[in-house]
Amino acid sequence: MRVVFTTYAFPDDNQAFMARFAGALARLGTDVCVVASAGNRGACAPRGDPVLVPRVLRAPWTDPRTTKALTLLLSTRRAAQYHPTEYRRLVSALRRRHGQSRALLAELYAQTPVLSQPFDVLHVGWLEAATHWTELLGAVDAPVVVSCHGSDLRLEPLLGGRYRERLATVFDRADLVHCVSRELADRAVELGLEPAKLFVRPWGVDTARFRPLPTRSRADVLRVVSVGRLHWVKGYEFALQAIARARRAGVDVEYTVIGAGDRRNRLNVLTTARDLDLLPCLRLRGALSQTEVADTLREADVFLLASLSEGLSNATLEAMAVGLPVLVTDVGGMREAVTDGVEGRVVPPRDPAAMAAALLELAADDDLRSRMGRRARERAARDFETEPAARAMMGEYERLVHDWRAPAGTTEK
Repeated sequence: MRVVFTTYAFPDDNQAFMARFAGALARLGTDVCVVASAGNRGACAPRGDPVLVPRVLRAPWTDPRTTKALTLLLSTRRAAQYHPTEYRRLVSALRRRHGQSRALLAELYAQTPVLSQPFDVLHVGWLEAATHWTELLGAVDAPVVVSCHGSDLRLEPLLGGRYRERLATVFDRADLVHCVSRELADRAVELGLEPAKLFVRPWGVDTARFRPLPTRSRADVLRVVSVGRLHWVKGYEFALQAIARARRAGVDVEYTVIGAGDRRNRLNVLTTARDLDLLPCLRLRGALSQTEVADTLREADVFLLASLSEGLSNATLEAMAVGLPVLVTDVGGMREAVTDGVEGRVVPPRDPAAMAAALLELAADDDLRSRMGRRARERAARDFETEPAARAMMGEYERLVHDWRAPAGTTEK
């Protein structure tokens, strides 16, 4: 089984779960080639780890012009070699859209690497990318899988207009749409996806890497940690307000945030912390390797997700695998991973008072935190391991290829 899997940066600490998923596919015998359309911002495989996948092709727009010209030349030659008919279709469709322009060259630079390798299945790892590649999806003569993460179905469609039009085209041309939660799948159907095209499964977590310590140290301070990019959708403003309320109620809280962010978003978080007098207890760690994330989670007492929108947070699954009680907002598919009062607490979004009340409850009861942490670890190991998720996806690939190659003939898109 040959699969071309597309993503942005690879490997990348911000989306390490996708690298682990692609690596699991490779370990299960799938011939995976990753096509990455963004620069490599950081390796998520620590030194000494096995190679995640045998082949990675990168075509970042940030490369120098000469490098991009050579990449385009090589990818177009290989595309014409491996997929001559599909390549001609793609070029023809892009010319109708852009004419003979620099935009045409930009689109060819981004999309022809996908056709530069032989494959049985094309798996576009991000729905938003697929909405920019509708000509490619229409040209490919093989099954197409598209993955949805959360904001691509819960936020972007709010803008309406062109995005919704292209979303409808993606849903029409995709053979399988992968959603990380049932709630997100229901949203896809509301937006026009045929239910028969759905595949629902989280990306999963590496429970061998994210595992608890034999014993968790105790401290006078409540160590709270969040993992996620510095962005308004992650709700850090409300998380900080909750931390401030808990401190005013007498709980000594240390708050660690792991996640990359540009200067503007970092300043937004720091300004909120300053206004709430939280700078002494806030640690912004930036982007960390997966080993560093796991180590930091093991040192914490509570994981906090204050998001305003999620598909199903993989950072939460990692915290659960480490054995932390998790405090999450009731957004997207989070209730599919966390049962309120079992693995942690589920509170309304934009409600720092409810978050603070849950933090106070957890701070006051060591046994409750330990009990919830054990249940969280059990749930992660039972329901959210990466390898079974990859195996289930492999089964879908095989079914799609079988149907595509049925004796009735090759299906034309």
